[in-house]
Amino acid sequence: GVDTTVLTIKNQDGKVGIGTTAPARLLHINGASDVARFQGAGSNYIDIDGNGTQLSCTTNLSFRAAASGPAMMTIKTDGKVGIGTTSPGGLLHVHAASGTTRLKITSTGAAGASDIDIDVTGGTYGYPLRVFSGATNYLRLTTGGDFISDQGSFKQYGTGDNFFTGNVGIGTTSPVANLEIEDGGTSNGILCKITADDASP
Repeated sequence: GVDTTVLTIKNQDGKVGIGTTAPARLLHINGASDVARFQGAGSNYIDIDGNGTQLSCTTNLSFRAAASGPAMMTIKTDGKVGIGTTSPGGLLHVHAASGTTRLKITSTGAAGASDIDIDVTGGTYGYPLRVFSGATNYLRLTTGGDFISDQGSFKQYGTGDNFFTGNVGIGTTSPVANLEIEDGGTSNGILCKITADDASP
């Protein structure tokens, strides 16, 4: 038969090639199928495929950008990704210690581009966006476009104008006029009170 070179060690620079006679790195593996497996003392291992584009393993895959310490990012076997946590509760779960920014999004894109898109086409999700603590809802955005604040009050601190294109209800969730105020038995006979802070006409 014809001899085939399976291992090459270059004496000029010490590079090792497996499946190639021209290694470009200290260790260069070239193959059409799974080319490398890293396995510890147990049964768990990590495989690298022949295209060099995929890692596969038998258990959760964790990454750490330090010599020691806990995992900084974990990919679970069910596809969930945790950053700052090894037990992600959603497809993407970001956790950080108090005082640390959890998520920061910056953009230098052209005007009109979205920084965040939430697409629920074909889904039946109740709340594409929800802010909560424990079992208490604080802020919800429904698939129908309803903006719900369950706790506290809605505050606008800006100096710009505010516009409402539909009916506005105070004390009612079903206003039938541009502005409808419903007593509810707690207004002490006063439905609307307007005061001015300056003496200007």
